Amino acid sequence: VLDGDVLADLVEREEALPLGRPPVAQRQQPRQPAIARPVGRKGERGGAIGGRLFHHGQEVVLICRGEQLAALQRGGLTLKTPTDTLQLPIRAVGHPLELSFTDTDVVILTMKSQDTESALRDLERAGGSEVPIVCCQNGVDNERMAARRFSRVYGMVVWMPATYLEP
Repeated sequence: VLDGDVLADLVEREEALPLGRPPVAQRQQPRQPAIARPVGRKGERGGAIGGRLFHHGQEVVLICRGEQLAALQRGGLTLKTPTDTLQLPIRAVGHPLELSFTDTDVVILTMKSQDTESALRDLERAGGSEVPIVCCQNGVDNERMAARRFSRVYGMVVWMPATYLEP
């Protein structure tokens, strides 16, 4: 079980999943790394994970829609924790086709299971089938759906009491 701080620390030290991402200090040029896709209902998981990764120095692009997208593009992400309120200028787009994927990008799926298939279809069309996919979702079939389209799929268990306050 990983919380946002532990996940960011493991990603930074490359002790998490074999996602092929160099530590921040070793990067030659800016990249679009962890791409969280908080589509579906509320976006609390994608926002919290994306916010923590961004806060810990990772480049993050959130893919969302509707009021969430408008709010993120207007004022960034506000991440409230028991000890902090962070205002994070995270980039947000409405569709994966708005991004240029690189070989160091990682996609973290955080949407509800009923939205997974269409999200995977969009991601494959935008980034190809070699993009690493981390399924950070509840449900029993998300990894199988992702494995039908992508060659590098990872399951992730998250215990995160989070709620979505407003767009």
